Amino acid sequence: MLHEKIRSISARLGELAGRLPEQDYEIIRLARINLEDVAESAAALEAYYRPQETVEEA
Repeated sequence: MLHEKIRSISARLGELAGRLPEQDYEIIRLARINLEDVAESAAALEAYYRPQETVEEA
């Protein structure tokens, strides 16, 4: 699902912690916060709307 992909991207970006200067990583940290918000929104939408394949199977 979309929210899982978004969280996966955030996790991969989190792997950069400690590899980048703290000032540079701050940008990634802020992006990860935004990605988590987007993932939560996507999860809420996914709860209300089923993918087309699921609708066709019903």
